[in-house]
Amino acid sequence: MSIANLYGKAPAGPLFNNSAFATKSYIPGGVTLSSPLFAPAAGFLTGNVANGRNLKVFYTKIGNLVTITCRAFISTVGVALGDANDSIRGLAAVGDFNAANLGPDIVAQLNNDILVKDVNNNAASDPVPLRIPGLFVNATDGSIAFASLNVGQISITATANALAPLVNGNDYYSGSISFVSQNASIVV
Repeated sequence: MSIANLYGKAPAGPLFNNSAFATKSYIPGGVTLSSPLFAPAAGFLTGNVANGRNLKVFYTKIGNLVTITCRAFISTVGVALGDANDSIRGLAAVGDFNAANLGPDIVAQLNNDILVKDVNNNAASDPVPLRIPGLFVNATDGSIAFASLNVGQISITATANALAPLVNGNDYYSGSISFVSQNASIVV
């Protein structure tokens, strides 16, 4: 049974909203953010894929747990959404979701969540990029793409190598990743 059922309400938050606009919803213990609907800055072919596809990133933080989900939406009017269309096509480049793609709220929260406090006399906090497998899966061979979480952007690569390009011409299906932040701060 879902929490929504316990409260007797149907889910109505950003995860169930494919609006073209960015959204923000405060939830018990955290926040759920979504990006505007976008075509990635690099690495993926969206506009020329049959029926056209755009992406939307959902960013949820509850306490110290962060979950990032990506969904593909058909951008051609009058075309029915189906599972077969929930993909985008890789190009021979690293996928780039930049600040313009993600929107200011996700960028601010991401920058906060990758901060790591050094265990030294200065106790300085620095952003430390994370490389996490699973935000996209190559439909051709089942290999898992990696999301590199950096200051102000998310880069999608074919391997844990930060420069590994996505496979040209292969479809990629979207999924989700999670990580534990060193702090529970909500900054948006």
